[in-house]
Amino acid sequence: MGTFKLKWLIGQLTSIKQVRVNFTTLKNPMDFYLGAIIKLFPFFEKVIITLKFKDGYRIKIYDFMSFYIYAEIFIDKCYDVQLAKEDPLIIDVGANTGFFALRMKQLYPKSKILCFEPYPPCINHLNETIIINQLKDVEIKPLAISDKSGKCKLFIHPTIIGGHSLFSENASNIYVEIESVSLLDVLENIRDHSKCDLLKLDCEGAEFSIIKSINMNSSKYFEHIIYEPTYNSYDIKDLHNHLKKLAYNVETQHSLYHAYKSTNSSSVN
Repeated sequence: MGTFKLKWLIGQLTSIKQVRVNFTTLKNPMDFYLGAIIKLFPFFEKVIITLKFKDGYRIKIYDFMSFYIYAEIFIDKCYDVQLAKEDPLIIDVGANTGFFALRMKQLYPKSKILCFEPYPPCINHLNETIIINQLKDVEIKPLAISDKSGKCKLFIHPTIIGGHSLFSENASNIYVEIESVSLLDVLENIRDHSKCDLLKLDCEGAEFSIIKSINMNSSKYFEHIIYEPTYNSYDIKDLHNHLKKLAYNVETQHSLYHAYKSTNSSSVN
């Protein structure tokens, strides 16, 4: 039983704010707490926990870290961003098992979401999330996004479902070969949209080269960028200076950073 897991779960159980939000979010909130306790023990590794939302959506939990991801996205609402359109185009880089996509569909039911996820087991769970919730206009792209297109290696994290990386130092020496596509190539294939309203990056270090590949001309196609930093992989100040040169405002949002063009845009409270 990991010390981090136990401390995190105790924090969830003892935080009045966390408990309150959980009870307003889930149909059966005790499924979260009992499920997380069960997943602390290796004996229950193969037990699948289903969390049902009050709005009818549901997600399946296969490992303990998925409870952590659920709490970040649905309880802390770390990715909630106020967008100007009811039908935004959202690009999800590092879509994992689809929790972010589901949250965006809760906020923006008319949104179109392109989910980029290169790891086959995660793709299977992502597809499951889409199917069981009958999500419309959510398209899976079995690709990584990088600063260039072509074949590359995805290094597999041994314990964290969202920890797979294009860099071995962030995961392990075990890898699978995958296809990557550049962000600019992605832009070429969304001509039916005037811009990407939200670019979400959770890609274990690759966010640096992706954001650095955005120049002044292409930046006009990205209204909001929200990303999880990988501090041990690059100088975060370098990344933020690049964004500021492109006329983005950069703010912290929970453990993430939110870059946006409009001075009137903000996070959803």
